[in-house]
Amino acid sequence: MNGMIGSLFAIGLAGAALAVGTPTPLATLRAPPPMARGDVAYGPDALQHIDLYTVARAERAPLVVYIHGGGWTMGSRGAGGGDKPAHFTTQGYVYGSIGYRFVPQVTVEQQLGDIAAALARLRRDARRYGIDADRIALVGHSSGAHLAAMLATDPRYLNAAGVPFEAVRAVVLIDGAGYNVPAIMAANPAGVMKYYGPAFGPDPARQGALSPDNHVDPPNAPAWLMLYDVNRPGAAVDGEGLAGLLRQAGATVTLSGIADSSHMQLNSNLGRYGDAATRLVDGFLTANLRHDNGFIPIEEAR
Repeated sequence: MNGMIGSLFAIGLAGAALAVGTPTPLATLRAPPPMARGDVAYGPDALQHIDLYTVARAERAPLVVYIHGGGWTMGSRGAGGGDKPAHFTTQGYVYGSIGYRFVPQVTVEQQLGDIAAALARLRRDARRYGIDADRIALVGHSSGAHLAAMLATDPRYLNAAGVPFEAVRAVVLIDGAGYNVPAIMAANPAGVMKYYGPAFGPDPARQGALSPDNHVDPPNAPAWLMLYDVNRPGAAVDGEGLAGLLRQAGATVTLSGIADSSHMQLNSNLGRYGDAATRLVDGFLTANLRHDNGFIPIEEAR
């Protein structure tokens, strides 16, 4: 059975309905619909674009949105490519990778506004793109995890863009940064100043206002998965701090350290067959966004 499914996966097929312990005839397996890629502009700047990946389905699908890292000063929505688009669309989602403007052209507050505006753009055309506008997951890597955490703890940015805060059902933070900006800058000023200095400046009040740790009083997104590189100094402490505060505020949080990986590999391997972090993300999204479009997630079919 496992050999058959592995072979089918290798040629791009996914299971339709697998009964536990019962072999599935080849005729009952369906190929996933072909994936289409679109470039969706949500503002006048060249960086204000979304790479959107969709497949044709009878019903609207949850939206998984990727927010790239780059220390708030650089990066590319192309970091959301690789294996991720095919993986998440096959799993039953619409998948988008959001570009946004960088410090010092704009402030971190404006970056949050960019991402909120991108979500508003996708929700506005949800019918066109086959999106269930009220089932959204944010997936952020590195500084993108900071931006995702801010959007999912401080309702002001989504509210300003006309996005209902409760539309964000789930948040995945991948080896994130900046959960408590003043503490991080005080503990290692020389090590973090290259990125934290331009992004957050010298004012402790502003640093605190841009720290997710300080916005965990409800409302928050209800479900969180926080993954971190076990070999990166400070990653566990930073994650445990935010996770504990969110739990105290009533959110469901899973915090997991990933071994045999790195800060960059956690992102580049996401969506890859056999990747440990990908399995955790898949299970989390399945539990919190639900699959009701007739497709079985690939990890469940193995």
